[in-house]
Amino acid sequence: MKVKTYFIYRRLLLLIILVFSSCTDKNENKIPLALNSKESDSSKTIKDKWLSEHFYPNVQFTKKNSVIIEFNGQCQYQYPINVKTNKGWIEYQINSDCLTDTPFDKTFGLEKYPKAGDQFIKYRILKDTLYFEYLHPDWIDSVNSQQQNYPYFSEKFVRMTE
Repeated sequence: MKVKTYFIYRRLLLLIILVFSSCTDKNENKIPLALNSKESDSSKTIKDKWLSEHFYPNVQFTKKNSVIIEFNGQCQYQYPINVKTNKGWIEYQINSDCLTDTPFDKTFGLEKYPKAGDQFIKYRILKDTLYFEYLHPDWIDSVNSQQQNYPYFSEKFVRMTE
């Protein structure tokens, strides 16, 4: 009789664990949108993949505090992000997984270029479009001039749908 009671309690405990684990908040990993517009849909998250018109670069917000920009199949950089009410920005850091050379560590003789910890990109989302505003536009132009097939840094990305 004790063995039968043990198995009943064990099954009951497993059932309780399954019920409570399935009741967790599905929104807990949502990243709030950094928005400046009433047109934005606050029910969506930015935790999607975003594609530029050339496919590369593409953007993926993977955690509450970082974004990965993939510049080609062999090069991606991870940047910290900050999200505040009505605005979001990406900080400049050299944190790469890159097998190809990139000009991101060059200054191009400019006085204003991004340094570690600087606000680098402001972003906003309108409907299913992600917009980047670069805070060092001359440096961005210099970097983009180094790439012939497509710009390293795009200004507009669309949500990838599966």
